[in-house]
Amino acid sequence: MSDTASEVRAVLAQALAVDEQTLTLRTQLADLPADSLTLMEAVSALEEHLGVELPDSNAFVQSLREVGDIVDAVETARRGGQPGS
Repeated sequence: MSDTASEVRAVLAQALAVDEQTLTLRTQLADLPADSLTLMEAVSALEEHLGVELPDSNAFVQSLREVGDIVDAVETARRGGQPGS
């Protein structure tokens, strides 16, 4: 697992109050104890902790299906791209 994936898992685990060991790249966000507002707050936490800018729209959050989608978005942002476009 990449460093980015490990960082994302750690921040998500804290933001969603779940065990980090249960989060894999294939973990479905719908299976986590989080509604869309909670996921938007988790995206904000990722931005703050990882120093990236992610879209803060509900459409972006709704497009995320798995933890791996979030990792991909963070990696895209770190490369200077626009996640979700």
